[in-house]
Amino acid sequence: MVDFQDIITVSKDNINGYCGVATVSIHFFKDIQARFSAFYARQGSPDFDNKKLSQGIMEKILTS
Repeated sequence: MVDFQDIITVSKDNINGYCGVATVSIHFFKDIQARFSAFYARQGSPDFDNKKLSQGIMEKILTS
């Protein structure tokens, strides 16, 4: 079973800190990918903090 709610993101720089414990055949991979896409689509877009986001963008523009 794959619990899509406990997925974490790992950057390319930190991927070497993990070791593989199993492999998934292409048939199961396609099924997992389809289920993840369906799960992610149901979650909708995140609730952005527009004020904080716009302040960050303005700071980047002004310091460039």
